[in-house]
Amino acid sequence: MRRQIKYIAGAASIVAGLFLIYVYVQIHGAEWNKFWGMIGGTLLISLGISLYLRRENFALKLSRVFVGLVFLYSGFVKAVDPLGSNYKFIDYFDAWGLHSLAPTALFLSFLLSMAEFVIGGLLLFKVLPRMGSWFALIFMVIFTPVTLYLAMQQQVSGHELVHDCGCFGDALILTNWQTFWKNVLLFVPSMVIFYWRNRETSRIGLRNQWILAGTMCVFSLVVSWYGLQHLPIIDFRPYKIGTHIPTAMAIPPGAKQPVYDTKLIYKKKASGEQQEFTLQNYPQDTLWEFVDSKNVLLEEGYTPPIHDFTMVGPDGDITQEVLADTGLVFMIVEYDLDKSDGDVQAELNAICNAAMKDGRRVLALTASLDEKIDSLKVKHDVHYNFYKTDPITLKTVVRSNPGLVLIKNGTVLMKWHHNDLPSYTQIIEKYSNKNGNKE
Repeated sequence: MRRQIKYIAGAASIVAGLFLIYVYVQIHGAEWNKFWGMIGGTLLISLGISLYLRRENFALKLSRVFVGLVFLYSGFVKAVDPLGSNYKFIDYFDAWGLHSLAPTALFLSFLLSMAEFVIGGLLLFKVLPRMGSWFALIFMVIFTPVTLYLAMQQQVSGHELVHDCGCFGDALILTNWQTFWKNVLLFVPSMVIFYWRNRETSRIGLRNQWILAGTMCVFSLVVSWYGLQHLPIIDFRPYKIGTHIPTAMAIPPGAKQPVYDTKLIYKKKASGEQQEFTLQNYPQDTLWEFVDSKNVLLEEGYTPPIHDFTMVGPDGDITQEVLADTGLVFMIVEYDLDKSDGDVQAELNAICNAAMKDGRRVLALTASLDEKIDSLKVKHDVHYNFYKTDPITLKTVVRSNPGLVLIKNGTVLMKWHHNDLPSYTQIIEKYSNKNGNKE
């Protein structure tokens, strides 16, 4: 009877945890209530799983499951989107002036996601438990002070080196302070696991434990490879299939606005010394000369999931016109023409020329200079028009350079990696009457 009660309590805890996470994951942005809701849900799930495990030190069991779940999830969501982690590593390298390390970013993205996924699996399933405890603690010893530095730097200087740590990819965006406190919450149970590491024994033979660890490595690498050569198997980004872009760009009524402190920079004419002033106390005599102004973010406000999507070309900003188009819109995304795979341009031309022949809207988005655009058009006999968009936005829209995005009525119908381009006929047969709209 006692065991049955424990199992019922465990099931209830897991269900409650899953429900809590489901409720709070609906909140957009890096709100603190979302952060604590996700932590609380994960703890409830960890508690429920711990109640099903065989007898052992309960604090050790709960710590192992909790840390294991977080590492496993963090590694998996990075593995599905290796280019996202690649871009984040480059952000770090740029922020710290380590530009020469940029070529290693993709390798490091594969390595980091695999390491986190495997550590999580080792802890959760008690495979090579001593090794798992060592690696988990090493991770926390390294990354906890790093995230504290990032949060403190933002607090002191008023600007961010990186917007978010990227620890959960695009699946869960955390502020730098939230990332630090997340690491603190992981550091404590990681120390518990490490302290009692010699008490941990696995029921699986040593040889099979190594086989399982190797299988986890291979699984993570295969998922990452697939995401790189095709598209992520799960899309956590705001431009995922089914997204109505105008809705994702809207700011709800009464949403919290960001709070800024404006600093005015003046220079003494006599000495050239520069000094910062506020809007209330800036000098108004002729001894000072205005130099510049800057806005320091004091409190973050609501930022819609999509907030920087624009299409600007020789004929102006056509964003709203394109999003209101009731027909199929073929949108080629090539954030950097120098890095674009030119071998697939013939396939893209075949699709786009057929679409233009049928009178459908075709356009390309890029962040490259006009000279690069003109060169591409001549070299590959391209007839559609190019429009400028922020490169970070383009990298977020589709993880392919080039990639093809199909939209209609402002809704993302489908996205294709350049390795998976269909024929124009296949697209029309499947999507021309999508959502019941006839063209």
